Amino acid sequence: MSSRRPLAAEVGNYEGTFRLAQCAPLGQYWGGSEWQNGGCGLKEERLRVAVIGAGYFGSLHAEKLSRLPNVQLSAVVDVDRHRANKVAGVAGAVALCDTSRVADLADAAVVAVPTSAHFEVASRLAGDGLHLLVEKPLAANAEDAKKLCELADRKGVMLQVGYLERFSRVRRMLLGMAQRPRAVRVIRQGPFTGRGGDVDVVREVMVHDLDLLLQMAGKQPERVRARGREVITGHLDEAEARLGFDTFDASIRVSRVAERAERKVEVTLGDGERLVADLVKGTLTRFVNGSEEILQCAGGQDPLYVQDSAFVAALFDGHKPAVAGRDTLATIALAERIYDAAVSGEVD
Repeated sequence: MSSRRPLAAEVGNYEGTFRLAQCAPLGQYWGGSEWQNGGCGLKEERLRVAVIGAGYFGSLHAEKLSRLPNVQLSAVVDVDRHRANKVAGVAGAVALCDTSRVADLADAAVVAVPTSAHFEVASRLAGDGLHLLVEKPLAANAEDAKKLCELADRKGVMLQVGYLERFSRVRRMLLGMAQRPRAVRVIRQGPFTGRGGDVDVVREVMVHDLDLLLQMAGKQPERVRARGREVITGHLDEAEARLGFDTFDASIRVSRVAERAERKVEVTLGDGERLVADLVKGTLTRFVNGSEEILQCAGGQDPLYVQDSAFVAALFDGHKPAVAGRDTLATIALAERIYDAAVSGEVD
């Protein structure tokens, strides 16, 4: 299919982040399930994608998808008809107030509804045979996340999770250089936006940092201590956690009710070396015995555009999604441990 290659090439050129399979064996990916249309990837010339949720991130997804080759933004769904019309109108998509017609209009869907509704919405769409990109976290709890993965396997549909920072150039450089960390300190905070307040800040915000730490460690921490407090939403709006892995310790502080935005990861290595990633400024700085070197400055492609490109390319080429649903189960399980420790005050 000649129209697939431009998209695959575009994603593959993103500094080697993705190695897109020419023709992955059927069943090798997507949890070993067999995909109903057979062969290698999609047979259609264009992928019809629906966006579920026309809020902040849903509207961004719609804009990125409408720019992708081989993609037709076919429907936008939101309980608010005005918002659905506004987002759908830009790309000439159908505006809907519920998902009842989505399976007739789309091959795949991006789920960008509040976290508390992820399981209900994604289950319905996967049950109808749609391939899914679900905003992080996959579900509000580990049990529902596992059920979604199992459902996707049974239905033979692809399930990708929107861990946007996996597509950050600075984060990838940091992860590549921090092979043997001795200590990690993370701060992630920002003013209250009104988004994500249906669940606690650990599941909604801290999961980015837990995802990074689990990639560094390769396993769950042996010890967890945490605390948090409610400020605005009725859920934990601020939280701190101390995690003891077998080779390093990590501390994380997150807040969605802070005065200013700050997202930094500091990694202490051996021989006086320290790495500091500023995810707001897009810089990675290396400190060694008093010297300072900026290794990466802001720039490069839009991570959300690349993420959505990777989702589409995986469907056309039949390869594993960049962040598969099962790849995120450990992060959700750790988030639950931290939340339970913060609420109970007990050491896990």
